[in-house]
Amino acid sequence: MRSMLVKVGATAAIVAFGTGACGGSDESADSDADAVRVQVEEICADRALSFADRGEFPVADFDPENPDPGDLPAVGEYFAQGLEGTQPVALAALKKISAAGEQREQLDSLIDAWETEYASVKTQVDAALASDVAGFVATLDDAAASKEAVAAAASALGVSDCGSG
Repeated sequence: MRSMLVKVGATAAIVAFGTGACGGSDESADSDADAVRVQVEEICADRALSFADRGEFPVADFDPENPDPGDLPAVGEYFAQGLEGTQPVALAALKKISAAGEQREQLDSLIDAWETEYASVKTQVDAALASDVAGFVATLDDAAASKEAVAAAASALGVSDCGSG
C-alpha cells in the first residue's frame, strides 16, 4: 500500500510540476506577445507623431473625388513628407521585431499592409505632384482599402490605433 501512495504522490508531483511548467510557458508566451504589441504600438505612435509634424493639411475643403488640379501639388507635397522618412523608418522597425507563431504571421500581415499602403500613397503623391486629377482620383479606392488593411492587421495584433497620416 505504501508503494501505491508513493507512486500516486510522485505522479501528482510530476503532474503539478508539469502543469506549473506549462503555466510558465503560457505566461512567457503572453509576456512575449505583450512585448511585441508594445513595440508595434511605439512604432505606430512614432509614425503618428511624424505625420502630425507635417502640420495642417494645406488645402481647406479639399474634395479628393473632385480635386482642383491647382491644389494637387500642395497635397502631394504634404503626403510626400510622410513617405520620405516616416514610412521607411516604421517599416524597418517593424521588420526588426522578433515574434513567433501566429503573432509572427500577424506582424507579417501588418508589414505587408503597410508596404501596400506605402505603394498606394506613392502613387497618389506622384499623381498629385503632376496635377493629374484622373490619376489621383483613380487611387482613392486603393488608398481606402490599404488603410483598412492596416487597421485590420494592427487590430489582429491587439493594437488599436496604427493609422496612417
